[in-house]
Amino acid sequence: MANRSGNFSHLPLPLVLRGIPKLFGGGTPSDRTVQNKNNRPEHGAYIKRRSAELLRFWKERRDERAGHNLPEIAGGIPLLLEIDPEVDIEFLRGLGFEIVAELEDGFIIVATDDVDFSTLNEKLDDFIANANRSGSPAQIYGLGAETDRLKRILSNELYDQWNLIQDDMNITVDVGVECSGNIQMPPYPRKADDESVEHFNPRESRWQQQRRALVFYTIRTRHMGRD
Repeated sequence: MANRSGNFSHLPLPLVLRGIPKLFGGGTPSDRTVQNKNNRPEHGAYIKRRSAELLRFWKERRDERAGHNLPEIAGGIPLLLEIDPEVDIEFLRGLGFEIVAELEDGFIIVATDDVDFSTLNEKLDDFIANANRSGSPAQIYGLGAETDRLKRILSNELYDQWNLIQDDMNITVDVGVECSGNIQMPPYPRKADDESVEHFNPRESRWQQQRRALVFYTIRTRHMGRD
């Protein structure tokens, strides 16, 4: 089942260092997002309930692994989210999530080191109370079950055999995972009309240094693992 081709086309990664910029403002929220904003208590309670269910699931998994003297899985809690497909996914970082992969139809694979979902719950409380005009949780439509997440991150061949794997079987699987973490690419500096070249060039040079540092960090933060 090992895949040494390096082709993970079934899992598109979100880091883009060059490309068409996404423009903010002036967009029209989807009808579902508007509905969620108009039903803040109901939608907020639903997201809280689903996050609590997934939190219990991962706590039970960690306890089960500890009971079998298996190594602890580092890297936080992985989740499959369904969000408004028309919005910029960067809003998820403000809810405490690390963006792992952007899929189709508004589905996003994320991870969080906040194992109690404290940031998400704080934002949900603000959303329900309409404090500070908090609206970003309205753009989260649902939290997928663990089986949904596995189906999207595993190749079809591996997923078909996943439930057939026994504890006493020796299986070698090559796994490669890469993501941009919580680091965002700084915007390219714009030269003001009245700005001299001598003043602009050092700013551009600092941006180039930040960009190179980000690329280097992203290359280094590749993880190999097995769950």
